Amino acid sequence: MRTLVSVLALLAVLLSGVPAFAGKAYVHFFVVDAALSKEKTLALQEFLARTAGGYTLAKTEGAAMGKDGVKPPEASHSYLVSASRPLGGEIVDYLKRNCGEKTVFLLTWEAERFEDGK
Repeated sequence: MRTLVSVLALLAVLLSGVPAFAGKAYVHFFVVDAALSKEKTLALQEFLARTAGGYTLAKTEGAAMGKDGVKPPEASHSYLVSASRPLGGEIVDYLKRNCGEKTVFLLTWEAERFEDGK
């Protein structure tokens, strides 16, 4: 009986004030050229909000290896998108079809989603 009471007390502590596990999520990280037109950028953001429910945007700079060595750093916009299902293929298709991206750098991984209930 004492063990049961201890377990219930511990469970109550763990469930109060601790973020609750809300399920699986798929995280998508991709980069687009900062020179993308305002119209295309707004359309992309609308697509992400409609398809995934939202996004996080950061203005970034990065470089890559080219045929003749490291290319100079270029300004870019990095997006982080969380969704309840994998959207990598849809995002790549959208970027190629609507934003003129010839190649797309996109990372996707499965994650656990937590909510704090506030």
